[in-house]
Amino acid sequence: MSRLSFVLTLMTGSGLARGLVTIVLSLGFYVWLPVTFAAAAGLFLLCPLVHGISRRMKRGEPAPMPRTGTHRHRDTRHPKVPDT
Repeated sequence: MSRLSFVLTLMTGSGLARGLVTIVLSLGFYVWLPVTFAAAAGLFLLCPLVHGISRRMKRGEPAPMPRTGTHRHRDTRHPKVPDT
């Protein structure tokens, strides 16, 4: 897992589990077993959700430049001028 996944886990984990517990409580289940199952289901669904979100976010980023130790000089030639 990437570092982005860890950050997303902290942010979305509590919200997903809390949302499922809120749904269970609003349906009228006030005993500990349905509440525990809702929290466990939220944590179980968290891993694939965060993995998918982080992959989707990383797909849009440009690839990093390799560190070779040499400086890359910008090409100042005009792109339409042919090499002779």
